[in-house]
Amino acid sequence: MEANRRINNKKNKPKEIDFNWFFVTLLVHWKLFLLSIILFFGFAYTKMRYAVNVYNVSSTIIQKGKGAASSSDIGVYQSMGLIEVTNAAIDNEIRIIRSRNLIQSVVIEQQLFVKYIVKGRFKDTELFGYGNKYYNTSPVKVYLDSTVINSLNTAVSMKVSVNEDETINVSGYAGGMAIAGNFPSLPATIETRMGQILLMPDESSVLNKNLPLEIIIEPPLWATIRYMNLMDVQLVSKTTNVLTLSVNETHISRGIVFLDKVVEVYNRQSIEEKNEAITAAVKFIIEQLDDLEKKLVEAQDNEQYFMEVNDIADIETELKGFWQEYIEYNTKVLNSTTAITLLSYLEKATQDNEEGLILVPMGDFEELSSLVRKYNTAYTERERLKLYATDDVPIIQNINNRLATLRLQIVDNIKTEKEKLTIHKYTTEDVWEYYHKKLSQIPDRFRKLEDLSRPKVLALELVQSFTAKKQALELTMAVSASVAKVLESPLPGGLVSPNRTMTYVFYLAAGFLFPFLIIGIRNMFNFKVSNENELMRISDIPVIISLPYVKTKDPVIVTETATCPCIEHFRLLRTNLQFVMNGEMKSILVTSTISGEGKTFVSINLGMTFALKYKTLLVGLDVRRPKINTYFDLPRRNGVISYITGEEYDLNKLIHKNVNDTNLDVLVSGVIPPNPNELLADTRLDELFVELRKMYDYIIIDTSPVGSVSDAFLLNRISDISLFVVRSNITPKTALSLINNIYSNERLNKLHIVLNAFKKNYNNGYGYGYDYGYGYGQNKS
Repeated sequence: MEANRRINNKKNKPKEIDFNWFFVTLLVHWKLFLLSIILFFGFAYTKMRYAVNVYNVSSTIIQKGKGAASSSDIGVYQSMGLIEVTNAAIDNEIRIIRSRNLIQSVVIEQQLFVKYIVKGRFKDTELFGYGNKYYNTSPVKVYLDSTVINSLNTAVSMKVSVNEDETINVSGYAGGMAIAGNFPSLPATIETRMGQILLMPDESSVLNKNLPLEIIIEPPLWATIRYMNLMDVQLVSKTTNVLTLSVNETHISRGIVFLDKVVEVYNRQSIEEKNEAITAAVKFIIEQLDDLEKKLVEAQDNEQYFMEVNDIADIETELKGFWQEYIEYNTKVLNSTTAITLLSYLEKATQDNEEGLILVPMGDFEELSSLVRKYNTAYTERERLKLYATDDVPIIQNINNRLATLRLQIVDNIKTEKEKLTIHKYTTEDVWEYYHKKLSQIPDRFRKLEDLSRPKVLALELVQSFTAKKQALELTMAVSASVAKVLESPLPGGLVSPNRTMTYVFYLAAGFLFPFLIIGIRNMFNFKVSNENELMRISDIPVIISLPYVKTKDPVIVTETATCPCIEHFRLLRTNLQFVMNGEMKSILVTSTISGEGKTFVSINLGMTFALKYKTLLVGLDVRRPKINTYFDLPRRNGVISYITGEEYDLNKLIHKNVNDTNLDVLVSGVIPPNPNELLADTRLDELFVELRKMYDYIIIDTSPVGSVSDAFLLNRISDISLFVVRSNITPKTALSLINNIYSNERLNKLHIVLNAFKKNYNNGYGYGYDYGYGYGQNKS
């Protein structure tokens, strides 16, 4: 149970990264790493040498009168962080600038859908503008009319070259159809199914025989979508109308031309859109003015005719005098009523709130306002003192008395003022009634005159208003300014791609990691256990020794005088076993997973190693396929099976003393029985080993492989320690799951692993430096 807990605890611990594998692999394969780094660096250099540089070109513009807060108050509140103003208008303008229609207009006007290319051996050079590598400017220009441009739905590719006789040759494809032509000189017209393409010569450059020109004409929509992806428009901040326009271009000059044209087309379209709206508004106003002028003339004629027929000039003067008096006294009545109402409110508030409150002074009543101010001053003073004193303090009681007195005075004053206002109101109402009666006595024809005058006045006001609007709109259209002003003209902002530093770093890292990847993949597809490090990563069972490979067919390599490295490892194995056995154990069981892993080889030479100093017995209990008698050339007739079955009771007759003139005694298995499993479970075997423990210091037991039969598990009762032989590049990794299961379930006592036939192999990143091993009865792998 204790062992199980120990194993479970070990398995529950997270696996640590084996950094030694990386460092050892790096040191062992340094040539491979150096070669990989050189190759990857060379590839990165070649890629950078022929990569097309992409530059960022940017400019800054300001939107005049759009998107910002127009009110100074709003700007103040925004700066204080009290409100947030969203630039919805600016966002709309950004979308307009990046719209497909606007970009397509730029592409078509600047013919950015046409590319002029000079083919190189490894890298093509695209021509644009002036100052190019092979030509100062493109020696041939393409011209297309709007019909051809609109009908372009596929790319057109042409090669223009100079023949030996100085004629111009044109060849290529347009819409899947071949085009060809030979012209004495330029200009030349190329006929395609989409229309005519005109080729014109450039005055500043001449086509070279050795540098033919390739022309690619793509549909403007393709170029438009490409520039929409390459272009970016950003608002500098939320509080401004400043925009940053940028584009990634392989030609700096083309990027500058593109951004300049974007601003130009944007301003032009904005002005056209605004003027279109203004024109429509002016047209509407003109139509309304024509109609209003007709109505105005008609109203004036009707008014003049009515006045001439009814002779109402004196009545009009009289009416105006009565009307002014009527309005004046009506206003006085309203003012008196309002003042009485306000005094009533103040009186009610004063009477209903005996505890006191702040009253509102009335500026029209000086005495009352003075009393209210005194009252408010006393009230405020009392409230301030109540923060520090109670109501029974004399000073507060005095103030309360003064407030009560002032309240009574205010109420008396209000009553007095209300009486005065009421008398004044009645007097004023009498006069108002007089003028009201006078107005009612005006003839009905004058009121008809008023009705006739209203359309004239209304029409006159509308004519004046529409005329002013028309003049303002015409002035706006005449002095239309650009919507966007360029603050910073387009300038290159630096190289966007390729990022040379990052590319070199990436490829150097890839060159360094690539060998690890190859080695890791090779190890991943290696289904056999190859080295001790790998064994320890897969299994938790302790590895007691790794035995190097020996190039010999003799199964016995350990002798008294031999000093080869493999023998030294067997001596080390003996020392390790003695440390583990602690002087109290004698029986050592040796097994493996499958046949051919060197189990018997390890048993024989381990027995020979112990026999150099101790009385040692090698017992062959691989009763199904015994080999010990064959290796030592011993008879198979009598052995362990003879003792178990009772055929022989004298151990001295069964044990072969000092085999091959050595100090090792051997007890072979004997004749192969029909029921080996039952015989190994017999108690006679236990009695045999009781006797053997008395006779020998160490007993080495060679058993059957556990992957085939269960004989070794039956022998666990007679063994003190178990050695599990794993052969390098022979034992499959899947077998380790069986070994781990045996170890975790303690089916074999004190299980340890012996890695056999380990070869010095730099690919495994591990090695002793010896080139020995043992390959008995096995083909070389």
